[in-house]
Amino acid sequence: QTSEEDYSELAEALEPVFLDESDMKLALDTASNILPSISDYDKWSQFQNSFNSAATAMQAGQLCDADPSVLQSDSIAVALHALSQSTLAARSLQHASDVGVDVSLPEGFMEVSDMMDSNDDACIRARISSWPASLPLASSGSGSPRSKVFSVSLHDQYGQEMAVKDLERPIDVKVSLDSFIGGQAPEGATCMFFDPAQGSWSTDGVTTVGIATGSDGTSTFHCQTVHLSQFAVGLFATDA
Repeated sequence: QTSEEDYSELAEALEPVFLDESDMKLALDTASNILPSISDYDKWSQFQNSFNSAATAMQAGQLCDADPSVLQSDSIAVALHALSQSTLAARSLQHASDVGVDVSLPEGFMEVSDMMDSNDDACIRARISSWPASLPLASSGSGSPRSKVFSVSLHDQYGQEMAVKDLERPIDVKVSLDSFIGGQAPEGATCMFFDPAQGSWSTDGVTTVGIATGSDGTSTFHCQTVHLSQFAVGLFATDA
């Protein structure tokens, strides 16, 4: 005889693989409500895995090279792109006005990596999200973000995250000044990324360029990186 628990497990197994924008917006609002209760890195890691699963389900239904989906809640914003591999080189993903950061990929981006078959023009998913500076990522002594925390990643057509590291030409990451606590970068601010292996913020592979003003007169805080990860601009204990 089939129990209620069996029916529950069956219903869960038959959940749709794809999420539409309204489903993802609901997931984003729910995540925003849960976020303040997350107090340590292990819980944050579990939370982020669930969030990424929802994003993968949404991106599975995106048409390649269509307009990106940009979704926002009270404390989280995410931009989801589906891009042909051949269009990635020198591609600029401009989201300073909504997610809080612009990400520009270098010339020859796919050529200098072994991430994909050069003869296979696959549809790559790009994911840029912003989170509050107060995330419980590391001990207070390892670095303190003064901007929002940005997660930047690429995923293959199956949703698996691609290892983007040791690039010959850096990726440009330009953080909107509105993303900083108080609306401005503190003196001595440094570009940093969170290294999960060390459980701390680090500058390995990340270069601080500083304040840059675009052709439209808008100022951003310019970082460069040879890998993708979670980024922020902030201060280390010796700077604070």
